[in-house]
Amino acid sequence: MANKKPTMMQVKNVIDNLIRHVGIQQEAIKGLDSAISSYIEFKGDGEKWSTWLKQNQKEENAKSNETSPKGNKQPKGGKR
Repeated sequence: MANKKPTMMQVKNVIDNLIRHVGIQQEAIKGLDSAISSYIEFKGDGEKWSTWLKQNQKEENAKSNETSPKGNKQPKGGKR
C-alpha cells in the first residue's frame, strides 16, 4: 500500500497548529522577559547586569570563533 499525500486541508491544519503554538511560545517568552526585566530593575543591578552580559557575549563570540572552521566564512556582501 503506497503512502498517500496529505490533502491541502490537512496541510492547512498542520500549519495553523504550528502558527498557534509559535504564538503561545512567543507570549511565554515575553512574560519571562518581562519578569526578568522587572527583577533586574527591582534589584537595581541594571548597569552591573549590562556589563556582565556584554562581557559574557564577548567570551562566547571568542569561543565560537576558536571552534568554527576557518574555511566556512560567508562571502563579503552579507548573506548567501
